[in-house]
Amino acid sequence: MHAYDFADRSRGVTLYYNILSEAERTVELTHGDLGNLYEERSYTVPRCVRHKGKRYRVTAIGKRAFARCNNLTNITFHSHITRIDSAAFIGCLSLWKLKLPKDLTHIGERAFYGCESLAYVEIPRKVGHIGTAAFSQCPEVVDIIVDDHNDRYSDGGGNSCIIDKKTHVLVQGCGNTIVPEDVTTIAGLAFAGCTTLTTVTLPYKTERIGSQAFAGCTNIRSLTMKAYVPPQVEEDSFPSTLFKNAKFMVPGETVTLYVDAPVWKNFENY
Repeated sequence: MHAYDFADRSRGVTLYYNILSEAERTVELTHGDLGNLYEERSYTVPRCVRHKGKRYRVTAIGKRAFARCNNLTNITFHSHITRIDSAAFIGCLSLWKLKLPKDLTHIGERAFYGCESLAYVEIPRKVGHIGTAAFSQCPEVVDIIVDDHNDRYSDGGGNSCIIDKKTHVLVQGCGNTIVPEDVTTIAGLAFAGCTTLTTVTLPYKTERIGSQAFAGCTNIRSLTMKAYVPPQVEEDSFPSTLFKNAKFMVPGETVTLYVDAPVWKNFENY
């Protein structure tokens, strides 16, 4: 159930809005009419809407606003959208063309989770928050780019990932990711659903691998750990099939440490 302040009908689709600020005349798009919006293949988010004679700017996409719009292939945002909230586009199976707005600052958790056709992600300069699993379970993503001038995140120098520059946490990866050497943590769900991932090398500084970090990555055939101390790892960080199927490589003098460590000891092919 979505709460809303008013509805507006545009181009045959009824959309619902919450007023964020009367002073600044801004609103959040909360959801659309199920009978129409869910049939749209290409949609442009309105720049402004009118209510009771007043003109409001649309500056946010609310939680689950476009969730499971399975026919949607292309979404267009105007530049002054600053927030895309949690699960806003979760499960949009056909969405493949996505250009995030230049003024965007916030991407909520699982915002684009399960967008199975999405192929390309570009993070704009002003984004300062990316929630957990924002782009997880998107198996077709082949490239992730972060604007060079973004203060919070980087792509590791063109390595197709999202890294928090302050914490050295790899927030999001894809099938073509090369994990940079300064990464210390692989976030939970960072590679979840990357079925094209076949080879993984984690750097010397790796200290922790989060819950379900590689969930569903069942095609990994080679996992190389450079860390001399086995990183902290969760029971569900890797799919269980990897323990038997993947070739597991560690520095020679550390084999005993890994064989005796929780979870790492489950790998069979040292």
